[in-house]
Amino acid sequence: MNDTEMNDTAKINRAIRAGIRECFGSNAILAQIARYLDKLRETEGWKESEVRLVESGIRQMLKGMLSGENRSSRETPAQKSA
Repeated sequence: MNDTEMNDTAKINRAIRAGIRECFGSNAILAQIARYLDKLRETEGWKESEVRLVESGIRQMLKGMLSGENRSSRETPAQKSA
């Protein structure tokens, strides 16, 4: 991986983390994601392909977080302490 690819990856990862922070706790997560992505599109230096990678990363992380919550809510107290 060259320096440009590493910088692009870091930029996308920072944007994913920022997007998660903006969405966390929102009652309208999908609408919040859309607003955040629109902000990125309006920011100079963001290509549409990069915005799509950020969107995909945010959705994957939220899916993982939500499925983790669902799993833990199905566990019994004994399973949680084991």
